[in-house]
Amino acid sequence: MGCGGSKEDVEAQPVLEETPVSVPNVQSEEAQEQIQVIETLQIDETKPSETTFIASVLRARQLHSDNVEIMTDCCTRLQSHNRGLKNYIAIADAQAVQEAVDAGWIGSCNDKKLIAVLCSRTKTQLQKTIKAYFQLYDKDLRKVVKGETGGDYGRMMYYAMSSRDSYIADVIDQACGGFGCDESMLVDLFVMFGQERLYAGKKVWEDKHDKSLIDYLNKELGHSYRHLRGLILKLLKDPQDAEDEVDEEKLTLQADMLRAETQKWTILGNDFNEDLVSETLSVNSVAANQRLAVLYENKYNQSLVKALEGKCAKRFHSALSGLLMERTDYIAKRLEEAFKGWTTDRKVLVRFLGGLDGDLMLGVAAAYERKYQRPLDHAVRNEIRGDGHMERACLTWLRALAEPTGGSEEFTEVDIESHGGEAPKLAHMLDALLIENDALLRFIVSLDVEVIREAVKGYGTDDTKLIRALATRNKQFLARVSVSYRAAYGEPL
Repeated sequence: MGCGGSKEDVEAQPVLEETPVSVPNVQSEEAQEQIQVIETLQIDETKPSETTFIASVLRARQLHSDNVEIMTDCCTRLQSHNRGLKNYIAIADAQAVQEAVDAGWIGSCNDKKLIAVLCSRTKTQLQKTIKAYFQLYDKDLRKVVKGETGGDYGRMMYYAMSSRDSYIADVIDQACGGFGCDESMLVDLFVMFGQERLYAGKKVWEDKHDKSLIDYLNKELGHSYRHLRGLILKLLKDPQDAEDEVDEEKLTLQADMLRAETQKWTILGNDFNEDLVSETLSVNSVAANQRLAVLYENKYNQSLVKALEGKCAKRFHSALSGLLMERTDYIAKRLEEAFKGWTTDRKVLVRFLGGLDGDLMLGVAAAYERKYQRPLDHAVRNEIRGDGHMERACLTWLRALAEPTGGSEEFTEVDIESHGGEAPKLAHMLDALLIENDALLRFIVSLDVEVIREAVKGYGTDDTKLIRALATRNKQFLARVSVSYRAAYGEPL
């Protein structure tokens, strides 16, 4: 292949550098295993010299984790450095998406590149990309991608690009937007998240539609679903117990009350009190509900889920059952149910996968493997094998968010002063910042792989793209690109 396809001058990539952190050369016994792993991963910066910024941060973390001044300086500068990388990646990703959708006729785009950019990022990073895309092209990225994709693959991409809060608003619209209301979708949504997250989603929905979500759900969930509606509204607005509150005496009384309710028979004119049960389970914390289920089973030799069966409507029973489980267990159970039957329920699959990120994704993956004795990504691959872009998008999303780095922003974007000058807390934050830094570098690697592939495939070589991807990287970073390229396409770079 030739190298005569240059169409424009190559623009130098932004260089984000920091001067090394200056620390005294004093030995310390503290050197955590996590930092040692990071040091081996930072091959693009730490190996050439101990005077690079990241190398000096690693050195400071290992030798001076008890020094408040040094830990504060490291956190401040690495947080700023990572934020610069995030903004750079957002702009590069926005440009890559535009190149991907311009790659063919309308409805035809470079899907591999699109997936590499949009399905290997955290939800927080994707929000930066969406903002950068709008600033660069004055278009809504989610609508653009929706127009270029379709079916379950398109739905997966759309849910993945939603923010944590807008995902809740999107699912409510999807559940209630057609003829009738999909009550099972609402059950999944309100069991899947805690009250704080649901309330934030409520605010997004109301801002979007300029109306009350409470009024909307009252209209959509008619008389037949009045008990489910009451439970959903309680979960949305009633204060819940603190997550670590488990009052054994209170739960014992609740177990006795539930036993009395589940022994009632409508035929004898003694109706089951759905409102009382709903009030009880909606206010309890997840931990309290799990303990309540154990107390009930131990005392009455029957599971609470079984006792409630047949006493109320099916959807209402599903919601009550979900509240008695750990959220991650419930999601794992629903994913397994989607895999059963003659065909996989892909709408359920992509709806759940697109809403997972951070610790929730890690918890679901662990719960699924514990419950069903197979990794979640293996199960997904088996169920959608051969479905091209859909398979690639789901597996890329799962693998990216199942890594511990996916939830690091919970610790990296906090105010450094909130740690009150405590060295252990600052050191923990620095650990998260170092892990996040490596994840950001891997973001760039994944994009470089697709840019290089696009530049060299076909009858000619796009010199501009190739030079931009190769000439602006050092040898150590290119080693990472080479490894990833071979893994993605089965041939050496």
